Amino acid sequence: MSTKILHAGDMHLGGSYAEKASQSIDFLLAEMERPESAAYRPDLIVCTGDTTDKALHVHSDHLKPLLKLIQTAQCQMVFLQGTYSHEPSGFLQNLRDATGNKIVVIDEPDMIKIAGVQIAALPAFSRATLQKWARERSGMLVGDETSSEDIIRGFMTAFDGEWSDDKSPRLLLNHSTIRACKTSTTQTLYSNDIAISLDDLALSGADAVLSGHIHFAQEWYEPIFATYCGSGHPANFGELDQKSFSIIEFEGRQRTNFQRIPFPHKSMVKVSLEFTGEQTDGEWKYSWIDGTLEKGVEIFLAGGESYYADKELKVCYSIPKEIAAQVDDVYVRLLFKRHGIDLAAVQRTIQATGRERIAEIATKETTRQQYEAVCAAKGEEPRAGALEKADELDTEVVCD
Repeated sequence: MSTKILHAGDMHLGGSYAEKASQSIDFLLAEMERPESAAYRPDLIVCTGDTTDKALHVHSDHLKPLLKLIQTAQCQMVFLQGTYSHEPSGFLQNLRDATGNKIVVIDEPDMIKIAGVQIAALPAFSRATLQKWARERSGMLVGDETSSEDIIRGFMTAFDGEWSDDKSPRLLLNHSTIRACKTSTTQTLYSNDIAISLDDLALSGADAVLSGHIHFAQEWYEPIFATYCGSGHPANFGELDQKSFSIIEFEGRQRTNFQRIPFPHKSMVKVSLEFTGEQTDGEWKYSWIDGTLEKGVEIFLAGGESYYADKELKVCYSIPKEIAAQVDDVYVRLLFKRHGIDLAAVQRTIQATGRERIAEIATKETTRQQYEAVCAAKGEEPRAGALEKADELDTEVVCD
């Protein structure tokens, strides 16, 4: 029996780029209804966490595309609890209630069978929740000295012992960091957060591991097939990877197809300039800060408009205080406009010399005065709450 599964994750509806998130859901729905698409009429949709962001209310306008998807999808849907700071505990259950129980929500480790697919699930967790679940779900003896990795191995081993013997696909859904995965800046992530190794995931006996949490689409084939579908849209300037959702097909338990379908979002490119304070033929001179472009100045000066035709560009530039009145955001936008490039965003920083800042700070007695001097030297406003925090530091009493 063939089974087609659509894997989407980290849509972050209502987040910093709410419009992009909504467009992704609309695109997803359109692909499911287009006969030529590999996503046409899946048997099951799984969303591996962080479907929403910013503690959305179930009546938020940002949820309308998702509600439309839930109401019109001709298959069952499973939603995995994401990171609590994005998707507060209980929200997905409220979403299930609001849609008439049309979706299945998994917010604790569980095993279910749905649409002919066996699912084991490990939603977003902390060390505390892992310990709680271990005691309640399987009676594991855990103490303060028990490592999170040992608890995770216990879950994986338990899952392996609980699969049914039928020939339907076995999926492990997961919202966490897989050890040595890559981020959207292509850096390998060795975080302090709890990470699961591929060897530990393989203990589950799953035919495929579908993961959320990391926004960079990637997969592994040994010792177990595991994949991040990636996020639904770029979340920051500097993310150059193609965002996508995935299709995985099985014949019985045998995986027969895996492919990504890209979302139609432009890459969000960030470049950095540093103005020198010198002029040539009426133009303020600048230099590129290393690493901001794949080929440096050549891309911009030689056909930059074609390179950026399918990208959103943010320019971060710094200037000496002496020319702050002459070089502003409008100047920088016009500089790029002459090369046929419209900027999506501009960020300005006013340079302050180290000597000037040290001299100013040395004359100040309190933390608040020192911070105000730094802000004045950089031409920036104090951050919200920073002055109050400085006052707290100044009033603290240190006892020997």
